[in-house]
Amino acid sequence: MRIKISILVIVSLFLSCNSSKSKLEGVQIQQINSDYPVIVRVDMTNNKIFRIEFPFEFEFTNLSKIKRRISAVDYFYNKNNQRNTDGSWNSSIWVYQINNENLIDRGVGGSSSDIPSICDPNSQRILVYPSHLIDTTQTTQEILRSYLKQIKARGITQEKDTLSIGTFNEFKKMHPELTKILLEGDSISFNISNNENQMDTLIVLPIRY
Repeated sequence: MRIKISILVIVSLFLSCNSSKSKLEGVQIQQINSDYPVIVRVDMTNNKIFRIEFPFEFEFTNLSKIKRRISAVDYFYNKNNQRNTDGSWNSSIWVYQINNENLIDRGVGGSSSDIPSICDPNSQRILVYPSHLIDTTQTTQEILRSYLKQIKARGITQEKDTLSIGTFNEFKKMHPELTKILLEGDSISFNISNNENQMDTLIVLPIRY
């Protein structure tokens, strides 16, 4: 009987500590709807769309009085879908801070050390553009053919081989199956550091599409 009581006490203490830690961390990140454009990139030599960059927007809220910042962001492909050109499951990403609807470039890749710290009751919006490679099969390329034609009609201006093609919701409505193939099972992680530049929280979210 004493052994059972001791086990219950230990479990209660463990749950209590976990609960306190959760309240102390006080960090929330949630994906929110974005009106920023989807971007396609074209290979003019081979007449192919080879990459799509989707805009995913997140709201980072720090509910504690300890200053915290996003120190790194990583985007992971579904392992049944694709890999990066280097063979990893990580996507190349572009990270921006949204300040009064202005995009402030916070770096390419996982490091986002320029994102400033925030504390209670502040929050900030972060825009992440991961890169998804497009297969060169005739079926997929035919789905995206109209974008290739638009870029050709416009011509390569200032060495830009990209085209903004509307919001994510608009793209998804036009190409639901392709959107699912590219994004189903993808996830994103945020390393959260305190004001002493020490990592204290890791948040991993599935991509909502």
